[in-house]
Amino acid sequence: MSSTTSPSPVQNTSKDPKKVTRKRRPWSEEETKALMLGCLKHGVGCWKKILLDSEFSFNCRSSVDLKDRFRTICPKDEYEQLYTQQDSEPYFLANTSNLAIPVRRKRRRIRRVFNDDEDRDLLKGVSMHGVAWANIAKDPTLNLSHRRGVDLRDRLRNKYPEIYQALGFRIHPKK
Repeated sequence: MSSTTSPSPVQNTSKDPKKVTRKRRPWSEEETKALMLGCLKHGVGCWKKILLDSEFSFNCRSSVDLKDRFRTICPKDEYEQLYTQQDSEPYFLANTSNLAIPVRRKRRRIRRVFNDDEDRDLLKGVSMHGVAWANIAKDPTLNLSHRRGVDLRDRLRNKYPEIYQALGFRIHPKK
């Protein structure tokens, strides 16, 4: 049975008074193997599903702990390949115990470029619905039902920053 409770916090040693740190615990071979088998079953990137799966046991670990452990046992070039080449399955990843485990990649949506008609419909939708992005996406007269609200918001922010700001949103400068 998986355990998701956090261990008791340790006294704060950082400069940030709100930040509470946990005592660092090394990963056992069983936990590492469970992580790899979880990646096999649920896919890389589905850390919460792996953590909540009763088939695997993790001693007071969080989904962030699973992600961090996976990144440390997976070579950087292999880790990047898992997230960039999603269509070439299966991908075999060798972990620390020298087992080659086929890993399913997390399925991500394919990016589609906005066209001029969609940009016009987006602007029309903003004038009709304001910033109710889901309503804009659901409006059958706008032909944007294949887009998510967050896609529409991001498009407006990137293509029309002056309109985005006029609607009361702030544009954060690029770093």
